[in-house]
Amino acid sequence: MKRIILLLLTCALVHPVMTAQTFTKSDALKFLYQYMPQSDRADYDTAFFKMQVDYAFLARETFSWGKTIPDDIFKHFVLVYRVNNEDLDTARAFIFHQLRDRIKDMSMYEAALEVNHWCHEYVDYQPADVRTSAPLATIRTSHGRCGEESTLTVTAMRAVGIPARQCYTPRWAHCDDNHAWVEVWVNGKWWFLGACEPSPDLDMGWFAYPSTRTMMVHTNVFGDYKGPEEVNKKTQYYSCINVLSNYADTVRMTVTVVDENRKPIPDALVRFKLYNYSEYYTLAAKRTDEKGQASLITGKGDLLIWVSKGDMFAYAKMDGRAERKLTLMLTPNPSIWNESGFSVVDLTIAPPYGNPALPEPDSARFARCEERKAQEDIMRERYRSTFPTKAQTDQFHNEYFTPEEFYDVIKRSEGNHAEILLFLQKHSQKEEGLYLKEFVAALADKDLRDTKATTLERQLTYYHPGNYPLDVYFKGILPARISNELIREWRGVFSHGFGLFHEDRSVKAIHDFVQKSIKVDNDCNYYNCPISPIGVIRYNKADAHSRDIFFVALCRSLDVPAYMDNSNGDLWAWEDGQWQLVTFDEEEKPAQEYKTLILNNNEHRGYYTQYTIQRFENGEYVSFDFENDPRVETNPIVLQVPAGHYCLSLGDRNSDGSVKSQLRFFEVVNDTTVISISRIEGINDHDECHADAVYGKVNLKKTKISGCSLASILKKSGKEHLILCLGVPGTEPVNHLMKEMAAKQQAFETWNGPLYFVVKEGIWKSETGQPRNLKVITEGFDTLFLTFKNGMNRQMNGLNPLCFVIDQNGNIIYYSEGYNIGTPEQMLKVIR
Repeated sequence: MKRIILLLLTCALVHPVMTAQTFTKSDALKFLYQYMPQSDRADYDTAFFKMQVDYAFLARETFSWGKTIPDDIFKHFVLVYRVNNEDLDTARAFIFHQLRDRIKDMSMYEAALEVNHWCHEYVDYQPADVRTSAPLATIRTSHGRCGEESTLTVTAMRAVGIPARQCYTPRWAHCDDNHAWVEVWVNGKWWFLGACEPSPDLDMGWFAYPSTRTMMVHTNVFGDYKGPEEVNKKTQYYSCINVLSNYADTVRMTVTVVDENRKPIPDALVRFKLYNYSEYYTLAAKRTDEKGQASLITGKGDLLIWVSKGDMFAYAKMDGRAERKLTLMLTPNPSIWNESGFSVVDLTIAPPYGNPALPEPDSARFARCEERKAQEDIMRERYRSTFPTKAQTDQFHNEYFTPEEFYDVIKRSEGNHAEILLFLQKHSQKEEGLYLKEFVAALADKDLRDTKATTLERQLTYYHPGNYPLDVYFKGILPARISNELIREWRGVFSHGFGLFHEDRSVKAIHDFVQKSIKVDNDCNYYNCPISPIGVIRYNKADAHSRDIFFVALCRSLDVPAYMDNSNGDLWAWEDGQWQLVTFDEEEKPAQEYKTLILNNNEHRGYYTQYTIQRFENGEYVSFDFENDPRVETNPIVLQVPAGHYCLSLGDRNSDGSVKSQLRFFEVVNDTTVISISRIEGINDHDECHADAVYGKVNLKKTKISGCSLASILKKSGKEHLILCLGVPGTEPVNHLMKEMAAKQQAFETWNGPLYFVVKEGIWKSETGQPRNLKVITEGFDTLFLTFKNGMNRQMNGLNPLCFVIDQNGNIIYYSEGYNIGTPEQMLKVIR
């Protein structure tokens, strides 16, 4: 181990090698404009991109390592202003001035570590919605999800001339969800680090072990990149490169597609799919060559291979531990579409095993890093303490809100509270036709955190009875946001209708104008950051999603109620007293006939966590995005859906990461179709209690927590199960686990059973909203660790944290080590 650390530190001290650099500022600006997505070209001016170029070159000239970076690495991983699909801002300039003097005398290696400490001073982890905040908005908020933390950290690295890229495992294989982190190019090689999660050295992070179990790690590279990595996808604007081999053992899976005569089929689409969130997510999609083949470098776990061409498709499971090649035959009549209209497919999906043998940090560097992180936590909390308190907001009177409601809005606005206060107090007294409370309720938390008062003011509308019912106004006129876009001004700009809609403001007239005026190019906006409605009409070009947002914005500006159903992207507009479906299909197709689909959810299974509903579209089954959608919170669930082929995807994940998956294929053809979301046959929520799923056993009478035996704790509680977690407080894995437990506070409190967290050392940082039945114990860690290690019937690696569920017989019926996203949900599933 000492040798590993010595090599690590030696790399940091390697004398930088100067490299020839001929790439100029003029070249740089041309490079950006040649490859930038349409959203950037439409919504930002040339001065913005010149500023980006100027500061990129200033960093290259300011820091010693700038002269060691080859032009190709510089232009792809320093110059580029965009990391993913975030809203853009001037963070590069701000961060450069913040960090210049702080790091200018450091080595490149130590500077990369220091930049991450700076990011941690401002931001830590908290879940958030899918829209990615701009880096400065994330700083102002003081927290973000991993995609926002990594966007900030990559931006900060590039601001000081350190090449960086955001790496994603789009879906974990061993648990639900995904994760993003950062790679930095230091002294000629790529290293990883946890964004806003400082570590003593590079190539360290809580996700180091989970990343050895994943099936894909990729990153998007702006421009025509010719690096050594495997390419998953390449377009004229960017490449998606595969960097999984930096983390895990890999194999190349090769799929051959043939027809009924065993002849190869070229140009078939091969989707490599991974089970996650009760659906099979496409990690990569590739076209077959003239030999009918497509291949992918992936991990040593299970994937579902889904092949399609036209109306034909075929599928099969592929085991990366044993298989390297697979042949699939495309036929016109897939077996799952039988005469009965219903069929079931059972699959068991297993993730890679992973490699727990990871380097350990030097003890002195580790201690210093932990000390600094504690101070950075204090700095961040000191900033958060400046947000308004309830007593301060009680000084404001607003007729639309109770004092408690008013405080809740300001609290959720966090670092943007001054803007939201300014907006609300401009309308402190009730006005006829103004539904301010409903307008604010339609805003997401992130909207409150990064929208200016002037923008909200320009989005405000007043209801005039007679044009349409109030509920239609609430749904189709009032909301400031349409989909996942940043809220911008458009109502006032579009309200004149370009002088075209004075006499005819029908849905058809608006539709035809959009159809004629906007050219759709789905490749031009490859980062999927929506183009603003004004940007769409400015260039008369957009991806389909941005075009659809523009259509809704134009309708609302012309006082025609419209909305986008974000579960599937359908557009609806109000006309002739009813909501009408609007489509922009270029080919003439018969109108979709909507039917009633009733889902009996008597077991209250959660959408995405335990099931999804999918519709067959363009050769594959596509999930409805019903996350946090009230339509799936009832029982029975009643949906209006187009007639067609559907799939109910069910899944139960075991604590080892494997999944029992079931796909139930059915047709919606009759006026009403009824489907039961019942448990998978042969498995139930307590399947882990079966003898073959017990992970070990402890003596309930002899095993004690704070002097009390587990037997007495269970007896006193009257519950069948006890949850015990062991961990080191203040570490990122424990911090992440506690945030997830806080998110499940209500569920843990409803259970109200014995829930213990025994900590090894350090200071316990209590997260807001922790379950009331959680007890933190600061003694007995080592004894309990040995008791459970000896009681396990399999190897326990001791990764931080450890989580166990124990039943009344002392059986360990759930076990997890190291942070795994979704651990609290899995523990709850076992005890329910």
